[in-house]
Amino acid sequence: MSAPPPAVAPAAAPSAATGATVAAARARRAQLALLLCLLLLAALVLAQTWWTVAQDRRLTLASAHSTGLIAVRLLDEHATQTLRDAERRLDAVVAAVARAGQKTRLDDRAVRAVVSAGQQDGRYLNALQFVNLQGLPFVNSAAYPAFQFDIVDRSYVAPLLADPAQRGSRLGHPFQRFYDQALVLPLARNLYDGAGRHLGIISIDIDVAYFAGVYARVAKDSGALVALFADRGFVVVRTPFAAGYLDLDLARSDVARRLRGGAAEGVFEDGHFLDLGKGEARQYTYRKLAGYGLNTVFAQRLDDVLAGWSQRSRERVAFAAAAIALAAVLSLFLLLHMRRLQRSERSLRDSVARQQQIEHEIRELNAGLERRVGQRTLNLEQANAELGEALRALQATQHELLRSEKLAALGSLVAGVAHELNTPIGNGIMMASSLQANAQQSLDELAAARPSRSRLEQGLQASVQGSEILLRNLVRAGELVQSFKQVAVDQASNHRRRFALSRTIEEVLATLAPMYQKSPYKMVTSLAAEVELDSYPGALGQIFTNLVSNALAHGFDGRAEGTMRLSSALDGDGRLLLEFADDGVGMAQQQMERVFDPFFTTKLGQGGSGLGMHIVYNLVTALLGGSIALHSAPGQGCRVCIVLPLAAPEFSVEPAAPPA
Repeated sequence: MSAPPPAVAPAAAPSAATGATVAAARARRAQLALLLCLLLLAALVLAQTWWTVAQDRRLTLASAHSTGLIAVRLLDEHATQTLRDAERRLDAVVAAVARAGQKTRLDDRAVRAVVSAGQQDGRYLNALQFVNLQGLPFVNSAAYPAFQFDIVDRSYVAPLLADPAQRGSRLGHPFQRFYDQALVLPLARNLYDGAGRHLGIISIDIDVAYFAGVYARVAKDSGALVALFADRGFVVVRTPFAAGYLDLDLARSDVARRLRGGAAEGVFEDGHFLDLGKGEARQYTYRKLAGYGLNTVFAQRLDDVLAGWSQRSRERVAFAAAAIALAAVLSLFLLLHMRRLQRSERSLRDSVARQQQIEHEIRELNAGLERRVGQRTLNLEQANAELGEALRALQATQHELLRSEKLAALGSLVAGVAHELNTPIGNGIMMASSLQANAQQSLDELAAARPSRSRLEQGLQASVQGSEILLRNLVRAGELVQSFKQVAVDQASNHRRRFALSRTIEEVLATLAPMYQKSPYKMVTSLAAEVELDSYPGALGQIFTNLVSNALAHGFDGRAEGTMRLSSALDGDGRLLLEFADDGVGMAQQQMERVFDPFFTTKLGQGGSGLGMHIVYNLVTALLGGSIALHSAPGQGCRVCIVLPLAAPEFSVEPAAPPA
């Protein structure tokens, strides 16, 4: 018998070794690919977390800035009105001196007599003062008629005496009156007779407590630092009150220098400005008072503003770390499993006798893998549920931002109506003062030994005319308040009711009129008569407010004049057609495609939130059950067409997708 060929056995060894080498190389490539996938996943999770945290911080600071702007604009309106009241009081004395000096040359005694006759407002305006060309002072004080003052303490005296040609008013440094320790702010101007001869200086004291009360209420409600300071460096009001702030000199402050050359309003961050202690990082929102060299400041602590953002950021970082750790654990498990498979494969090649045992181990391993895969599936479903919660939280944040935008629009209505009410109320106060003076003159004439009938008739005629003027101004103020009250209640409560369309639109436009009536832009309406809706007047008011604000801020940007047109009509199917158009700059196609998207604005960083037209779209399509379309082209203005049912849906619907 011959032996088997010896070449058969050696040939199998190289084949097995080659297979093992190929399998090992394949395993290394798989491990490297798994590691790269893990690193890529970690990078994506970290990048998404960082972007979300940064966006959240930007939106949080922007929301705080919007709140600050509302506060400083209201404070600006209050301070400007107070200073204008003081200027009107000085104007009355200046006019009286000019009339007295038309017939004869006035001396100091005559000027003092005119100043002594000047009326005073005990609320916050008092102590009329006259300083002649030799620097001798005279004070008209109802409480202390003999009170005099040292002109060395009055910073405005020397500059005005040295510059007789200066016709404007000048604010002095605040000081405390010695007889009642009240803090006052002097406002002064040069005084001339009827021939234009320089007689000296006339000034009036404004009680700083009148400012401080308003500023303290704003600071208490918001927990912020609120201040009023001059470009020349002195502080008029600072609340919370801190001892020594009157001696604080801001003239050499880098922040004050930047504000003097900056925009009319804005925001910045600083850790020491207007702070007498160690200082805290704050976000300062400021606004300049035109014509007076004063600035209002609303400063919120950054720690308070960003408290919610910090908590959300920590939660996001923890969630990202947990996701990366979970992915790392899964990758480690897969690597261990791959190595186990490699060992099993080598054992299979090394011994055929053990093949059945290896197959049994593989079946057990597969069964265990299926159980673990099932468990991993449950874990992934739980992770998806957590991601869904995060998405709902993000949507809730977006809804809160939309609500803040609506409240900001209502705040602008409040400021506009308050500004509009100043004129009739101011005229009413002036007429009431005139009526009081006429009544006193009539009483004095009746008390005389031989009363003059002609003088009494003149006084009574002046009283009648003043009463008519007073009545007209009070009626005008009542109409403004009634219109604003209805619009404000509707927008705040979102209440459904039956209402006349034309009357509701007129009430809304009456509250919006202060936004454009003193500008070169005008509103033209063409409204269908006798149209009634069963809907939400507050939503319609919000829509018109946003459309008018959008036209003024964007449509007429750079235009010297412009016209807005609002019309309504009924179509044949019993639907209401509303059209709002302007002849402004228009929009390009790429802007029209995104105009209803949230946070899209062409005024990024200039006060635009990007939510105005998004709110309009949601109100029309979801709450009112209608549709909206926008037509525009560069240089051809914009036209917004809204179609609404006469009765809104019983339940709000999901808004349709914005038109392309």
